[in-house]
Amino acid sequence: LALAMILEIIRNVSTFTLLSTTLVIFAAVLYQYWWRRPNGFPPGPRGIPILGIIPFLDKFPEKLLKKWSLEKYGAVMSARLGTSDVVVLNTSESVVEAFTNQGNLTSGRPNENIFRQATGDKGIVFKDYSMKFKALKKWVIQSLSKHGFGRNGMEERITEEAVCFTEYLKCKVGKPVDIKLNLYVLTSNVICRIICGRRYELDDQRQLKFLETMQKMLGDPVDAPKVLLINFFPGLKNLPVFGPAHSRFVKRIEEVHDFARDHIEKHKKTFEENNLRDFVDNFIHEMKFGKETMKDYFTEDELKSIIRDMIVAGSETTSNSLLWCFVILLHHPKHKETIVKEIDEAMGKTLLPRTTTTSTMPFTCAFIQESMRYCTVVPMGSQHYCQEDIKINDYTIPKGTTIISNLWGVHNDPVTWPNPLHFDPHRHIDDQGKYRNSRNVIPFSIGPRSCLGEALARQEMFIFLIAILQKYEINPVPGKPLPSFVGINSLTYTPANFKLILTER
Repeated sequence: LALAMILEIIRNVSTFTLLSTTLVIFAAVLYQYWWRRPNGFPPGPRGIPILGIIPFLDKFPEKLLKKWSLEKYGAVMSARLGTSDVVVLNTSESVVEAFTNQGNLTSGRPNENIFRQATGDKGIVFKDYSMKFKALKKWVIQSLSKHGFGRNGMEERITEEAVCFTEYLKCKVGKPVDIKLNLYVLTSNVICRIICGRRYELDDQRQLKFLETMQKMLGDPVDAPKVLLINFFPGLKNLPVFGPAHSRFVKRIEEVHDFARDHIEKHKKTFEENNLRDFVDNFIHEMKFGKETMKDYFTEDELKSIIRDMIVAGSETTSNSLLWCFVILLHHPKHKETIVKEIDEAMGKTLLPRTTTTSTMPFTCAFIQESMRYCTVVPMGSQHYCQEDIKINDYTIPKGTTIISNLWGVHNDPVTWPNPLHFDPHRHIDDQGKYRNSRNVIPFSIGPRSCLGEALARQEMFIFLIAILQKYEINPVPGKPLPSFVGINSLTYTPANFKLILTER
């Protein structure tokens, strides 16, 4: 009996030892796997197994990544998001090297992008970089140009909308007003006239409701941080905390597609082969009469997504940029006075704004550029991925790696911008008092995947801002705090709702 008991103890000890050894080996292998990087890969934080650095990210991941870049890892760093490694570019030099000098190898769009998760490889902004993308992009640019996009006539349309807007604002004078949605209608009207051949009244309730839905898609205060994290780590959408936010995001995309579908159906009913009125008519013409080899390029699903891309890009970013300008002006009334003085000297109170006056308005141009640096509307840019192995700063980036351009980090780099958290338009004015365009302010990104509407957005910001300040004095609401610089951060950076007081000049 004693011998049997001894043998049982030995057997149990052996089992325990074997189990313990197995667990230790498994933990060691897991540790090595988690910390392993490809040869020559940029350094960066690993976080914790399975989730990576995601638990350490707050509402402003671009700021944390820039902090790590400055303190430890350098301009080109890596980070583990979930179980995947991404490369983060934190300076203008590294972004130029990746997206301009090697743009033909780094212009892919990863499948993990939240728009691609919802709608697949459709549209222009989130379509993968391929022969289809290049051909469709070329056709889109040519078609848009037929209807004024990128031409002198575009400025006329912008000015017409500016006049309508300043007239509309008369009913807002003297009382606290939130002009966010009205600005969305203003900026969307410019692109809708090209795409759909129509504009909307600034108080059109149906259009306001649609634009509110579109705004909430990226700027809902509750959902925005969750949407941002889902964009980095798609698996989060399956968790209870994130699932409802993802569902609302997809539903809002569908409502934007419903808007596009309505316009497509109306155009199909009134289509005339020899009277192409706008972009949608051009696309329908290609669907009906285009080359057989291009049929897969011209489908209604593609058209819906292209309309979505152009309306979101053509109104969301521009209107948010203008809103940030107003936030800044309310905080810096002396800058407002300087801009108004330039307006009065260049065109008075009656001449219509024109971009031809930029040479006589250096401070206004500098203010706009500094506002785009100071309040970066797309802080983390749009995700790219390497379609071939590349080298950046002597690091090797393997094919298939996702690349994130930290545009906020570029715009707040202390080497390029001393005291970057200080707003100072004079950064962009040279010793002769002339405006100096900076290659280090890149809110529209650069390279083959830069924003198609950059020129249009710059025209709109200049003309709309001048038109409003030419006719109205803007002031904070008495007795209320100034609007916050802490905005709603998602795929775009949106000001929190605020009100101002308009007074006719």
